[in-house]
Amino acid sequence: MSDFKQADEQFLLVGGNPVPCAVAGRLLTAPQGRITLVCTRKTRQTGGTRPVADRLKTWLETKGASTDPAQGLFCHEPLEITESDSVENSRAIRGWLDRLYKERPFRSLGLNYTGGTKAMSVHAYRTLEEWARDRTVALVFSYLDARALAVVFDPPPGSPDNSLTVPVPTDFDLGLEDLIRLHDWEVKKRASRTPALLSVAHALAEINQKKHWRWNPTSYREENSLVNAWGQWKEKQNWWNGKNAKSNTELAPLPLEVPHSPCLSGVAEAIRQELALPADLSASPVLFRNAQFPTGMDGRSFCEFIDGKWLEHFTLEAVQFCQSARGLRDVGMNLEVKLQTPKVEFELDVIAMRGYQLFVFSCSTSTNKKELKLKLLEVYARARQIGGDEARVALVCPTGAPNALEEEARGDIGREGRVKVFGSGKLLNLADHIEAWIKEQSDPHTHD
Repeated sequence: MSDFKQADEQFLLVGGNPVPCAVAGRLLTAPQGRITLVCTRKTRQTGGTRPVADRLKTWLETKGASTDPAQGLFCHEPLEITESDSVENSRAIRGWLDRLYKERPFRSLGLNYTGGTKAMSVHAYRTLEEWARDRTVALVFSYLDARALAVVFDPPPGSPDNSLTVPVPTDFDLGLEDLIRLHDWEVKKRASRTPALLSVAHALAEINQKKHWRWNPTSYREENSLVNAWGQWKEKQNWWNGKNAKSNTELAPLPLEVPHSPCLSGVAEAIRQELALPADLSASPVLFRNAQFPTGMDGRSFCEFIDGKWLEHFTLEAVQFCQSARGLRDVGMNLEVKLQTPKVEFELDVIAMRGYQLFVFSCSTSTNKKELKLKLLEVYARARQIGGDEARVALVCPTGAPNALEEEARGDIGREGRVKVFGSGKLLNLADHIEAWIKEQSDPHTHD
């Protein structure tokens, strides 16, 4: 952290997204320094950012900030201001600075204005400049550049206009659950780290690399007789949505009597080996209770796997493959998150963290352009809710026109929207393509 300009007293403007303040607070405050979280008070028009500031203070203390101002890094109680009242804001900030300076004179004063509105930033910037003018206090103004994943330091007042840009370390300690807590979300279900039935997933990916195939009657093709058979089989088995689902599942036959189409033989063989089934599947019906499912899986979840969940397991394996090379952490799948007020719940298919940057991969076995676009836009919104402007989103699907889908999505969210579509042509080498994309997104010189 020696490249970062650190201040004895660090002011952080708090907005709706706590991520910039979390990063700036830890990187830009001197080891024995103190942090002031400047937030807006609640009004009739706005809810204010005091709750965000309170969560930031708690989080900073869990990361080492002391509750005693005499012991190392310290975070004050948040300073509340009125967003649009420049006179009152200037008076409040000046009074705060006078008190801090009287308690313990400091040599450097920082302001990171990433999180504040333009009005807040201008008011605070000018007030700190005026306050420090007649004192021997060095000013350090900065903001976090979400595009470059770096802190940008403004040149000192009166100096040549040469800003300094310092990348945020890729090992910056901000975990996925930190992000969720900072936003006041809760983890309903932790992410799974272990992909299952990978040989089946690879066999299905190989089919979809060549042509779209889905074990579902809505995508029936004459040459894929198992597709229709699978749909009819589901309709015959009343366990699918029945109240006695578990017991009926154990007695139901596995849908493997017709997987002899050339394009499906690899899938059938992979299923046979993964579930330890008899070599001759056509000799007699093979019951679900005869199968050896992976831990945590039963007949119902196996059917869901074949219906489309396989792509999430396949994508998780691909992300894990490049985990070490790209310095990824918190890699997992099927993370369920909820918010109590308003009551909202959603699931993220595959996730990973690199430094303080969140990567989310959404998976779909559909090729319907409308469905895919809606899924991409939804996960883009959710990822930004948690990871802020730095979040990156990719959709993995068997579409044959990924570039067109990408362009259309960017037309809706703006050209700066960081979205990627990995289509059918990328499935068999998905890990290589994901690694290249993550590298591109983490290097400001290669951004499109």
